[in-house]
Amino acid sequence: MKHHVLIGLGFTLLASCHGTSETPQYGTGGGGSGSGSGGSTGAGLSGPAPIPFAVDDYYAPSGYMGDGESPGALADAPSCPTRAGDERGACHEIIWKPGAKGWAGIYWQYPDGNWGTEKGYEISPGATQISFWAWGEKGSEKVNFFSGINPPDGFKAETGDITLTTTPTRYLIKLGSATYGTVVGAFGWSSGTSDGKSPVKFYVDDIQWQKGDPGGPGCTGKTAINYDPSATTDDGSCQYAVTFQVDMSAVALAPADVVTLQSTFNQWCGDCNPLSDPGKTGIWAVTLPLAPGSYEYKYTTNGWSGQAEDVPLACDVTGGAQHNRGFTLGPDPMTLAVKWSTCPP
Repeated sequence: MKHHVLIGLGFTLLASCHGTSETPQYGTGGGGSGSGSGGSTGAGLSGPAPIPFAVDDYYAPSGYMGDGESPGALADAPSCPTRAGDERGACHEIIWKPGAKGWAGIYWQYPDGNWGTEKGYEISPGATQISFWAWGEKGSEKVNFFSGINPPDGFKAETGDITLTTTPTRYLIKLGSATYGTVVGAFGWSSGTSDGKSPVKFYVDDIQWQKGDPGGPGCTGKTAINYDPSATTDDGSCQYAVTFQVDMSAVALAPADVVTLQSTFNQWCGDCNPLSDPGKTGIWAVTLPLAPGSYEYKYTTNGWSGQAEDVPLACDVTGGAQHNRGFTLGPDPMTLAVKWSTCPP
């Protein structure tokens, strides 16, 4: 079976995408309370964005990804049935109609549609977090929120998957020690959770770059890659480094073949999580940040266009239905070392 990636699970952005005819224009300029109807974001601005500032006043939600690249599949309207927080910038009503790729997302960019080929907007120093409010039409919508395109911004910070409720709730993207200057992608979201048929609707409001709250919620897991030593309560955002390692020495590979990882966490995406074997030892590996939980996975070559390993029944967590491996990640880093089509000893 073929599925597609949930952007934000890797350490770097792996796609260059574009907006569609559904892309609205936002921003009033000048860091005030934007209405979302002032033409192209960034028009008439001068000087660095001050801290705090509303993201919609400087950046446009123009970087449509996944299903959003297909006209009509993703809409972001600057209107909500209610507002939240300080009501700065626009309130976004987002409707995603699941399509062939099985995931969708949007980056707020400067200038519109910039994936790093142009200079971003300069942001004043001192910000340590991005505050925003989000809620779902039905609740249970799972969305990952993030900031920074790496490269060109030199950092990427994210919340990990958040399960939304129907109540407007404030969330934080902790920037930590991230160094920034001119920023291309100030905010974004991605989601790969749907039933594949029904539209997903949720709302995002009052997106602001800010100086950090004293203490407050964050990742308190000391071995997590996004550990926040200033956090006083855990917000469930911790992610841990998982190293996937597969011995391919018994498999005939062509020089151009690439081993790829398929999993429930990347929506069985094809070629979005390639492994590498820089030492030409036959041991291929990749390290990814994941939230604690249970996952299925398997290895293929060249996405789904090459070979797929036949996981033995003894270690197939689907009972022979899909021939998938499985693992449960706790609050610690993990290494999974196996041989192709073989159970661990």
